[in-house]
Amino acid sequence: MSSPPPLGEGWQTVAVRKYAVALAFLLVVLGCGGGSDTAAPTTTAAPTTTAAPTTTAATPTTTATPATTVAPATTVAPATTVAPTTTVAPATTASNGLVANCTLDTEKLWISCKADGYEDGSRLTWTSTASWANSQGSQWDFKIDELIGTGTKVFLEECQGSNCQIVETSIDTSILLGDDSTTAADLVEDSVVQCDERVLFQHPPVDLTAIEYIIPMGNMDGDMGHVTPTDHSYFDQRLELEKQIDVFSPAEGTVISIERMALSVAEGEGEAIDDNRIIIEHPCSVSSYYIHIENFAPRLQSWQPPPGGFAQVQIPVEAGELLGTFAVNLDYNIVDLNFTLDGFLVPSSYMAEPWKIHTPDWFGYYTPEIQEQLVALSPRTIEPFAGQIAYDVDGRLVGTWFQKDTNGYGGLDSDRYWAGHLTFAYDNLDPRAIVVSVGTFDERATTGAVTGNSPDPVDVTIESGLILYELRPWDYYVDGTYWNEWNFQKGPTLVPRTESYGVIAVELVGDRELRVEMFPGLEQADIEGFSTAALTYVR
Repeated sequence: MSSPPPLGEGWQTVAVRKYAVALAFLLVVLGCGGGSDTAAPTTTAAPTTTAAPTTTAATPTTTATPATTVAPATTVAPATTVAPTTTVAPATTASNGLVANCTLDTEKLWISCKADGYEDGSRLTWTSTASWANSQGSQWDFKIDELIGTGTKVFLEECQGSNCQIVETSIDTSILLGDDSTTAADLVEDSVVQCDERVLFQHPPVDLTAIEYIIPMGNMDGDMGHVTPTDHSYFDQRLELEKQIDVFSPAEGTVISIERMALSVAEGEGEAIDDNRIIIEHPCSVSSYYIHIENFAPRLQSWQPPPGGFAQVQIPVEAGELLGTFAVNLDYNIVDLNFTLDGFLVPSSYMAEPWKIHTPDWFGYYTPEIQEQLVALSPRTIEPFAGQIAYDVDGRLVGTWFQKDTNGYGGLDSDRYWAGHLTFAYDNLDPRAIVVSVGTFDERATTGAVTGNSPDPVDVTIESGLILYELRPWDYYVDGTYWNEWNFQKGPTLVPRTESYGVIAVELVGDRELRVEMFPGLEQADIEGFSTAALTYVR
């Protein structure tokens, strides 16, 4: 494939990928079910069209454009709320007197910690088993992101130059787990707000006149760790790399979190970065997510944490209020807790990023006038114009799979959480083209177009037996001319290159169980069947 500059989550910190702030914890307890070369690379003769998959009509879509009246997808049952309690944790004292004192507020799901006994000029760093964030300074107040067992540990590191020591404090958080009769809603009875009518957003999230185009959701790029379709779009502008583009709040709301990212996450070594991820919470349990805001508006600057830091805040914003600026690309998506995608067959597999299953077709959340502008900036000529991320169909190959016993989307290694991911879906720019994306293929993530564009994964069933897909890099063409993805073009055609990555062999052995084996560097004719190296994947 052609190689534009790195986009999206791959250029987030490890903490960002895991991070879901309060939303993650609430969803878990609720049980909610790039700089390309301009020279055209070697290809086969460029066809002007690509053969369409034979039955793509059967592929599930994300949803129809949301109407202004929203039918709630999930109702939170009334429950008995845990009585507000403040618990003081026993402190552990280091040999020089360093102490971390922490208290638990069960009503706010909040832990507050304060350091004592440290030396002047020390660098103090906080981490916890209950938070995906970290902090520096003598005090740390944080919302609980997750609970591991019945206790929570908080670690305080004090450094004087290269000399460091750590003290640990344990907090009994078992009261938050309840007993077997406790419903998931007990802790978060009011966390999902349902509305009879949702007001459409009145302002675009960026200056649409300053960007080149919108890259739809569903991008798959193994080099950037995007083995599964991305749950966000990109506002893209690569013709003027230094150009700063304004970012706005699309509606009234409250900025609830700011994460300052310091290191990228991608296949291979990460690179140092310095930009920000923020979440704005709007009425009716709808939120806007932004990644890669480089410069904050003056009003937000005082809230920006240090590099690698995280801040939970409550900053009211108005529709159209300037948030900051970005260059090259900005990630954006909407999360609606009253909406759940039906193309993720096992929602619990996505608990590492619990917002993902609540990611709608975000174009439909804007006024008709803004929707028209958004559609005009999308290269897609096939709906949904904002892209698609969820393709699962029970008993069919299409959609996303995870290597068995590798913790679903979360994976086993945060540095390569995508290692066990596998997706059979369609290209986000040319959805006529079948794409297979593998977390580990010849020891690295690989995304390839399918030779011959067949068989369509939505047609592959248990009765299909062994299926062999040859994977190839690809480029895009528009009206027979190579497109480098820098300038805006409508209706690109995906064209596989002549070279091949190799073959992936698959066979459905159950409605939600898949036998898989990778054959890098081989051709279909070289493969007779599975070997003992075959792996099992599940939903």
